[in-house]
Amino acid sequence: MENKTECRKCHRDISDCEARVVCRGDCAGMFHSKCVGLEKEILDAIAESENVVWMCEPCVDWFRAFREVVIKMLHVQQSNGQAQSK
Repeated sequence: MENKTECRKCHRDISDCEARVVCRGDCAGMFHSKCVGLEKEILDAIAESENVVWMCEPCVDWFRAFREVVIKMLHVQQSNGQAQSK
């Protein structure tokens, strides 16, 4: 019996014999590699490395926005610390 999971991009089933990639962002969704434009060489690099991860566009967008918020918070904290030390 074949396992089937739905691709988060095209919403069609991903069969066991199809190339796929899993988002390592918050969604942890599975995608057909062709739906997200990943070629075999890239899939192989992702699979072979512990230090290389792939994230879908929505997760990358969320990560970038989160990073910007953290950077702004750090700047505010640093500004407050400098103002208090004067």
